[in-house]
Amino acid sequence: MVSRTPVSQPTHNPTGTLVVLGMHRSGTSLVAEIAQRSGYHPPDDLLAPHPEDNPRGYFESSAVVKLNNHILKTLGMDWKHPQPLPEQWQQRCLHSDIPNQISQLISQHFEQHPSLLLKDPRLSRLLPLWLPALREHGCSLRSIHVLRRTNAVIDSLQRRHRTQGLTQASINSPQQIALLWLRYNLEAQQHVSTEQSLTISYEALLSQPAVQLQRLAEHLQATPLPHSEQTQLIQPRPAQTGPPVKPQAEPLSLDAQAMLDSLHRTWTNEALTAHSKPERELDIEQLIEAAKINVPEPTQQTESGASAPVPPAIAAAAIMKHLSGSLPRYLRAKQCPPQWLYLTDEPTSAHAIYRVKNPLDALNRRGQTAGWTTPTQITNSTPIPTSGLIVHRCRWTPALSALIAGARRQRVPVAFDIDDWLLDPAVVEQGWFRFALEQGPQRCHHWLETIASYRRVALECDVLVVPTTPLAQQAHSLGKPTLLLPNGYSPENLALAEHWRKQRPTRHPDGLFHLGYASGSPTHDADFATIVAPLQQAFAEHPQLQLTLIGHLGQHNLEQLPAERVKTRPRVAHINLAYELAQLDLNLAPLEANPFCDGKSPLKYFEAALVGVPSRGSANPVYRQQITHQRNGLLAQSPDEWLNALHSALQTDHASALGSAANTHAVEAFHTDQLVDRWLQHLAQADLIDVSTATPT
Repeated sequence: MVSRTPVSQPTHNPTGTLVVLGMHRSGTSLVAEIAQRSGYHPPDDLLAPHPEDNPRGYFESSAVVKLNNHILKTLGMDWKHPQPLPEQWQQRCLHSDIPNQISQLISQHFEQHPSLLLKDPRLSRLLPLWLPALREHGCSLRSIHVLRRTNAVIDSLQRRHRTQGLTQASINSPQQIALLWLRYNLEAQQHVSTEQSLTISYEALLSQPAVQLQRLAEHLQATPLPHSEQTQLIQPRPAQTGPPVKPQAEPLSLDAQAMLDSLHRTWTNEALTAHSKPERELDIEQLIEAAKINVPEPTQQTESGASAPVPPAIAAAAIMKHLSGSLPRYLRAKQCPPQWLYLTDEPTSAHAIYRVKNPLDALNRRGQTAGWTTPTQITNSTPIPTSGLIVHRCRWTPALSALIAGARRQRVPVAFDIDDWLLDPAVVEQGWFRFALEQGPQRCHHWLETIASYRRVALECDVLVVPTTPLAQQAHSLGKPTLLLPNGYSPENLALAEHWRKQRPTRHPDGLFHLGYASGSPTHDADFATIVAPLQQAFAEHPQLQLTLIGHLGQHNLEQLPAERVKTRPRVAHINLAYELAQLDLNLAPLEANPFCDGKSPLKYFEAALVGVPSRGSANPVYRQQITHQRNGLLAQSPDEWLNALHSALQTDHASALGSAANTHAVEAFHTDQLVDRWLQHLAQADLIDVSTATPT
């Protein structure tokens, strides 16, 4: 039995249940103590206080915590692992003894008390399992969701790492903590939406105790606590002493932090504004859907589930990058304007990952603030950046044009960034962009309009930014300065790729040699068609060959290949592509021979190289620049060259040696941080930015 701080008699005698939800280290214990002093009865088997961590107690039942840990273990999880709950998780638990155990705990409590104070952060995720039994007892069911800023939660959980007796209750990865914060709070908000619920900010409770205690009292239908108890409960928190804990991973990215801060503002503003919902900075419904992602997805491991799981910190960093790079936010003038602002029409596309998200994060890592949004999010209050406005593949709109004009009036350089030569109608008219022609006249006209719109925006900008030298040469025709910023990988990509590279078998159990082709969209059908004929011949000559197709491939191409030799895999989010590529022995990177394809980035080469898989690429200008034939990959153009390259790859251990060399080259040559540093230097040399802003920190 845990002793409690003496308190005055409760101001009322409630009946029913109060559930306190929120992420660990978010102030849920303080709110639970307020509820206990207001008359709610916590279970009798409370966890013991900790003199440094929670000297007044946690107000958590040891039996409830034990059962919730058991539920998570049943689902293959624990409280620290931030993956989504498995599909059908409730049904799995309902077919066990778990509902009976929950019911027994609740029944035993209500036999002694008229009310129940139930508090365990794990309930933020598991509450649906408890709701049926809770509704059977008492006359009401209320909930309070406590929110605390992510950076404070990160600091608190990291500091547990050096607190005696609390190492097992700590997490030292900011990314892992941030994703847990997101999961707990998103799910808590969903669970309490149909209950008598109150959302409260921990920071507001400390800074405005009288106001927030009044809100709590009204929600609990109780008289506010006496002033003496208020001052006893809510006092300025002493500053943490001792050296800061060194994190085991990179700090949370500024872009991810901005997304979480937007979410915190939305929830707490809505909580304080009962009658007029404020304009959201972030689409929470879109975030709920996007946050269902896992690394890797369960469906990806149907055949090779023996691979070691991704460490939670690595998976969390990748997911946070994915979420913060795909969900636009409204930027407000009242907020401090970023140094760099990126705009993109298609944030969830692969080209936006390489052209927007990766360089944006690289700028933030070097101490410069960078944010992003979409043209549709532009308002009159959108702040103009102080160092540069980067417009990536955006169609012309009056709002975008006005923002560009505003930046130029303030002498802020504006760049148009594009990774395909879609600024000249000739790419469609000459048939180089075959995808447009094959879709028929209506879609062909659509692409011509898109190109005209891109071109209009590009001509309003100061400079063009492209990823390859051939594309830069083509871009000179617009009469604008052109700077090179190659596509590169991010630290999150590298960490995931390294994990899957170490899991690759030296020999596949099936004894086959696995070719692979990853296609992100139907635009790649024409490229793949260039190797269908030599593939047919290769299948006839080499019975050990198998082809894995990742993503989309047109039916016409598929019908020309033997079905029994082709394995199809679904298209996956970019953060899960490395898992698929790591299953291959040789990556295929064919391209049509025309000016449009000659400007494409070699990302197919380095994506595969990061997991130790070599590529056979078309011998165009870009691939010849990166691949040395028979050293770190294979080059071919004609069908005969393609077959010869494949014969060479099939030699014992030759593909493995090529993959090792490709990995070394890709890791050294394509780190986005290094590429962005060089790009900033070029901007400075072109007098487009102040030299001082281009100096690496």
